[in-house]
Amino acid sequence: MTVCFPVNVKAEEILNIKATAYCYNSGTTATGTIPKEGRTLAGKREWFGKIACVWEDKGNGIEPENFIGSYIVEDTGGEPIRKGYVVDVFIEDYEEAKKFGSKNVIVVLIDAKG
Repeated sequence: MTVCFPVNVKAEEILNIKATAYCYNSGTTATGTIPKEGRTLAGKREWFGKIACVWEDKGNGIEPENFIGSYIVEDTGGEPIRKGYVVDVFIEDYEEAKKFGSKNVIVVLIDAKG
């Protein structure tokens, strides 16, 4: 997985949006992969294959202590996700997904093709 250091990457997009979490027991993502915790994120179809570096937005910008993770955009979801207003982080455990809740986040999208 890509490590996200904004000084070392050329961001294609920097977004201030919401993040939620989702889980399910079986099936594949919209791109045909099996979702994996710590890897899978749902977002706009146009973002498929990109790396999404996600920080919780606590009002102090991109800070290491606010880093949530880096994910591959490989799934989609409801209208807010499909339109890019929300990203959805895959978390395997239902209770942990509920605990994640809804957060204001900064998302930096980078090209995963290297």
